[in-house]
Amino acid sequence: MKKTLLYIIIGLGILVGLYFVFPRTVNKTTKDIGNEEQKAAEVVKEDVDLNIGGKIDLSGKGLTEVPKNVLDNSSVVELDLSDNSISSMPSQVEKWKNLRIFSAENNIMKSLPAEIRLWSKIEEIDVSGNGMTDLPAEIGQLRSLKVLDLSDNEIDEFPNELQNLTQLKTLDLRGNPVKVDHLERIKSALSDTEVLF
Repeated sequence: MKKTLLYIIIGLGILVGLYFVFPRTVNKTTKDIGNEEQKAAEVVKEDVDLNIGGKIDLSGKGLTEVPKNVLDNSSVVELDLSDNSISSMPSQVEKWKNLRIFSAENNIMKSLPAEIRLWSKIEEIDVSGNGMTDLPAEIGQLRSLKVLDLSDNEIDEFPNELQNLTQLKTLDLRGNPVKVDHLERIKSALSDTEVLF
C-alpha cells in the first residue's frame, strides 16, 4: 500500500513538472514562429522598398502569395518571384504596365490571369516548373514578348492566339505533354521562333 502511494505521488510530481515545462515550450515555439514570419515580412518589405531601377527580387522567400506592396508597385520593370509557393496571380497584376521581365519559375501556379494582356512592355516571361495546366488566350496580346518559358508544366494544348506573338524569339515547351500535331501547328505559325520541345 505504501509503495503504491509512493508511486502515485511520484507520478503526480512528474505530471505537475511536465505541466509547467510543456506550455512554456509551446509558447516559446509559437513566439519563435511569429518572429520568423515577421522577419520574413520585413525582409520582403525592405526588398520592395529598396528596389533599384524597378528591379524586385523576391526569389526563395517562402511566399505563398504576391505581397500587396508588390501588386501596388506600378513602376516595377523586372520582377523575380521564383522558387516560392505562390499558387495564383491575382488580377491586380494589371498594374504592372512597365513590366519587362517576369520570372516566377518553380511555384505552384496552374495558370496566369487574363490581366497579363495589359503588360504591353513585357519581353520575357518564365513560368517554368509550376505544373500549369493551361494558358490564357490573352497571352497573344503581348506583342513585345521575345522569350516565353513554359517548360516543365502540364500544358497539353496552347491557345491559337499564341501565333500572334510575332516578336517571339524563343518558346520553351519542353516537359509538357503537347500532342505532336498541335506542336507542329505552333511551329508552323511561329516560323521565325525557336521552339524548344
